[in-house]
Amino acid sequence: MDAASQQFQRFAQQGDLEALGKVFDQVSPQLLSLAKQRCRHAADAEDTVQATFLVAIRKALAFDASQPVMPWLIGILHGEIRNLQRREAHRRHAQETDIAMPAGDPALIAADREATAQLHARVERLPVEQRQVVAMHLHGTHTTTRIGKDLQIAPGTVRMRLHRGLQRLRRMLPVGMALTIWGSLSSRGLAAVRQTVLDAAGRAPYRSALEPTTPPPIGWTAKWWLVGALALCVAVGYSMTAATPVGAADAAAEQPLVPTGDADLDELRRLAVKAPIDELMNVAVAFVGNLHDLYPNDKVLWGGIDRICGALIAGHSVPDRRPLAGFIAQLIEKGDPSNTKPVLHHVPGLRRIK
Repeated sequence: MDAASQQFQRFAQQGDLEALGKVFDQVSPQLLSLAKQRCRHAADAEDTVQATFLVAIRKALAFDASQPVMPWLIGILHGEIRNLQRREAHRRHAQETDIAMPAGDPALIAADREATAQLHARVERLPVEQRQVVAMHLHGTHTTTRIGKDLQIAPGTVRMRLHRGLQRLRRMLPVGMALTIWGSLSSRGLAAVRQTVLDAAGRAPYRSALEPTTPPPIGWTAKWWLVGALALCVAVGYSMTAATPVGAADAAAEQPLVPTGDADLDELRRLAVKAPIDELMNVAVAFVGNLHDLYPNDKVLWGGIDRICGALIAGHSVPDRRPLAGFIAQLIEKGDPSNTKPVLHHVPGLRRIK
C-alpha cells in the first residue's frame, strides 16, 4: 500500500488530521492539474479539489483500504467536475433565456469590446508591480509559479501583489465586472484549500462527520416513536427556518463583538451585524468580495451575507442588483456547508431577482 493510502486509512480509522494533511500534500497537486484540464478557471479547479476532499471526509469509512486512495479520489474529482459543469450549463441556459440576444448582435459585440477596454484601462492605472502580475494573471495561462519565474520574484511575492492588485482593480471597476473577476479569476492557492479541508474535518467530533453506518433494527414501538419525533422536528424546523433571518440577526446584533486583532476583519464584522442595513448595502460588493477572498469561514461575516440576501430579496435598491444576487447565490452554493447552511434558503429568492 502506498504512503497516501496508508495515511488516509489512518485518518479514516483514527480521525488523524495530520495524516489527512499528508494525504492532501501528496495528492492535491496532481488532482489540481487534472481539474485544470477540465475547468475554465483556476478558482473552479481549486473548488473541485476542495469539494473532492470534503466528499472523501464524509465517505472515509466506505474507503476500501485494500485499494489505493488516488484512483478513488480521482473518481470523486471527476464527479465534482461534472457537478460544476452542470451548474455552469444551467446558469448559462438561464442567462440565455433571460437575455434573448443573438451572439452576433452588433450591440452585444460593442458592449463586450467596451467592457474589455474598461478592464485594460484600469489595469494600466495600477502600480507597476501590481500591474505586471495582474496583467499576466488575467491572460489566463500564467500560474503564480510561472509569473514568479518570468519576473524573477518569489511565488509568495506574486500572490501578495496579485491579491492587492485585484483588490484595487475591483474597486475601480463597475459592479458587474468586479463580480466576474471575483467569481472566475481569483484563485486561493492550495495552501488555502488545504486549510479549509482540515478545518472542515476538525470542526465536529470525527465520527459524526462521516456517513452513518447501517443502524440496528428498530422495534415497531420505537419506529412509531421515531416517526412522531421526525414529524415534530420537521414542523419545528420549518417554523425556525421561517424565523431565522430576523431572529439570528437581532441576536447577533445584541452580542458584543470581540476584537480579533485584524482591523479589517473587525470592521467587516461590525458591518455584518451592527451597522444599519443601508450602510451594509452601500458596501455590499466589497463586503462579499472580502468574505470570498480573505475570510470565507468567518461565521459573523456569514451573518452579514444573511442580511444582504434578505435585503436584496426584499427589493433593496443597489447598483447591478441582479449580478450581485447571482454571485452571492453562487458563493453560497459553492461554499462550505457548515457556513452556508443557515443562508441556503435564500438561493431560490436570489435566483429569481431580475
